[in-house]
Amino acid sequence: MAGALGAAWYRLPTKTPAVRDRGSCHAPPHGALPTGWMCQTGSHMDQQSKPDQIIEAYVDLLVVQGVRSASIDAIAKRSGLSKAGLLHHFRSRDAMDREILDRLEALVTADAAAMRIAPEGAARYYVGTSLEYSSPLERLVVAATRLGQAGNNEAWITLRWARDRWFEVLVDSLGDETLARLVLLAGDGIAYHTDIIGEESDPFLAEASITAVADLIGTLGKQPTD
Repeated sequence: MAGALGAAWYRLPTKTPAVRDRGSCHAPPHGALPTGWMCQTGSHMDQQSKPDQIIEAYVDLLVVQGVRSASIDAIAKRSGLSKAGLLHHFRSRDAMDREILDRLEALVTADAAAMRIAPEGAARYYVGTSLEYSSPLERLVVAATRLGQAGNNEAWITLRWARDRWFEVLVDSLGDETLARLVLLAGDGIAYHTDIIGEESDPFLAEASITAVADLIGTLGKQPTD
């Protein structure tokens, strides 16, 4: 596990981000979504199991409105269940929190595996996917961050664990811890600036600009030995 959180930590939003592309639902580019994945389409909600509906509703409230608005009553209403129906599946708020963190761990594990086999390389993969704002993985990261900000220490532990998994893959790919940190922070910087512009168009994050950054980072890697 990583030590105490520093200022440059993985994707720590400072405000509630706008939710864009609410109809999108993306698996890791090179791997299938694990059990318990979530997406934002209304038709999909009808096909989900009740526990999945509850967790998706909870995550949506955390991402869009924050912890204070994510009461048991609000989660039940958003998931189309009664409060008793919700508590039949999750006996407490803590149980729902744990489910979010378990699902985050599963998606991070899948994403790290996808990074290792990405044909463009782990560094370019990491930076290139940093704009996937409404993906199930990014939504769970934001939801876990909200829980951490509300005092859930297990959320911070899980998020630090996630950061370390991505860092390990980058170190293995690049062969240099400093370069790996550079890539990690570059990707997180892109994610941060995506947060602060909301739904507005900003040439600073134009696709061509991010592609150029990703291409440059894609040239990093282990140097051939003589």
